[in-house]
Amino acid sequence: MTYLAVLIPLLAIVVVCNSQCFSRPPITQATGSGSTIHCEHNELVLSVGSKFTEGCTSCSCQKTGLFCCNNNIYISHVPDHCKVIRDGCRQTAVMKNNPSEPCDGPISAVS
Repeated sequence: MTYLAVLIPLLAIVVVCNSQCFSRPPITQATGSGSTIHCEHNELVLSVGSKFTEGCTSCSCQKTGLFCCNNNIYISHVPDHCKVIRDGCRQTAVMKNNPSEPCDGPISAVS
């Protein structure tokens, strides 16, 4: 019974996450001495090992291709006494009557 008393409140504050990622195959280009591998994204040519952030999306170029993930977090539900504010690529749930305080109720979000 004690475990349920701890588990149920913890379940009430679980945030549901679902990353939005994509990948692209690498570009292999023949050279006079063999070949090189690079990645391309929106006319940007990237060498293997390079990383960049565009808006709220972080990308890295690897030998196996370009890998990018969106860093956004969208809050889908807050209690009536809370509201959602945008903070860069993230949303934050705060108290309606005191926006400097985090929401004290269960929230649901996806990233």
